[in-house]
Amino acid sequence: MTSGDPDPRAAITVVGGTLAGMAAAARLAKRGHRVTLLHDDRPLAADWRPRSPEDPGPLPGVLAFPAPWRDLFKKSGRILPAELARAGLDLVAAPPVHHVFADGEELVLGGDRGAQFHQMEAAYGRPTAEAWRDLVDSLEPVWQLVRNLGLETSLESSAQLRPHRRALGWGRSVAELAATQPHPHLRALVEESAWRRGHDPARTPSFVAARLSVERTFGRWMVVDAAGRPAGSDRLLDLLEERLRTRRVEVVGGAGAVRIGGSPRRPDGRGNGNGAPLDALVLAGHLDDPVAAYGLRTRAARRVAALAPVVGPRRRFAPGRPVEGVVETVEHATRRISWTTTERTAVHDWGDPVPDPGHGPAWDGPGTWLRMLPVRLGERVYSAGPWGRGGNDLAAVLMSAALATYAAHLDLTGLDTHPSNKDQ
Repeated sequence: MTSGDPDPRAAITVVGGTLAGMAAAARLAKRGHRVTLLHDDRPLAADWRPRSPEDPGPLPGVLAFPAPWRDLFKKSGRILPAELARAGLDLVAAPPVHHVFADGEELVLGGDRGAQFHQMEAAYGRPTAEAWRDLVDSLEPVWQLVRNLGLETSLESSAQLRPHRRALGWGRSVAELAATQPHPHLRALVEESAWRRGHDPARTPSFVAARLSVERTFGRWMVVDAAGRPAGSDRLLDLLEERLRTRRVEVVGGAGAVRIGGSPRRPDGRGNGNGAPLDALVLAGHLDDPVAAYGLRTRAARRVAALAPVVGPRRRFAPGRPVEGVVETVEHATRRISWTTTERTAVHDWGDPVPDPGHGPAWDGPGTWLRMLPVRLGERVYSAGPWGRGGNDLAAVLMSAALATYAAHLDLTGLDTHPSNKDQ
């Protein structure tokens, strides 16, 4: 191609300098598209970074499911271990979680299936340990279902859910699942799977508790420097920002608003916030109300605008104390989670939460699922972020960007790059 020839690559605009927007932009650029990332005047990934010197930000100090991070870096260039090593960092196993219950009793819980059983048996006796083991075992097949219903594969209609309603425990809440446990501490552990993500356990479907199986299977991880000291999970955000530069994504700050004029099913003639023409659009910010934000007038946009947002914790820093690595403490009575290092403690207080539209919709029963945003919002218009059907936790946000990439690349090129396509 000479300098005077038109660029044959598809022009894709990603709207929103969110974590989902950055991840989608990096993936799409690696696929050979010309990608422009539009964002406001805040730093990239501001939805997960500290908001002020007194605010540690939403990003947890320990990562419970690092596989989506690894997949993101693998599918956008240099693999994560190599990128971490180049920055003098590493991802290593984190210490077990320290739980403090309403009665003042404490439990240190972590590790694989066998380790958790022995920890439970030492604390409560064999019958309670067996109950916990059996509960988490029962959630493993639920996780296998959930991961293919919005996380690793797009959830597009009720037809995908209908055959699995019984296995998913349709109509049963996290609180009701917790109530089946024989010990109050086990009940608290189950309910935590909902409230730490901003949801009411009484309104959250029980299949959300499948994350307990994920943590037991994949472990808990922390980012450390070359000396083994905690370096902070936000270093991954810095590496992703560098990946955008490597992939030559055009990052435009302070960009004008993007409005989808006319029908979302007639994409010809669209432009991005700077007036440049585009072939596809990925919306990765302000998805709590895409009608108001983008003029997107579809049934899906109207339905998601009617959902209430999750609640977020009040966050602050507290003094650190001499510990090894990053110690996560969950205080169940006050719904407070903290991550302590020798230098400082980041506190997330869910006991006095505030609405947090930047981090997705709140569950209000299983019917909420299909009111969340699908990946395809219109002809060559896609969504990525916590308002999607994969959920609002950190791993789900990263995986939503992968789904948007697969869909856009398929629609623009006819090539199916989803991992399930063995012929790619």
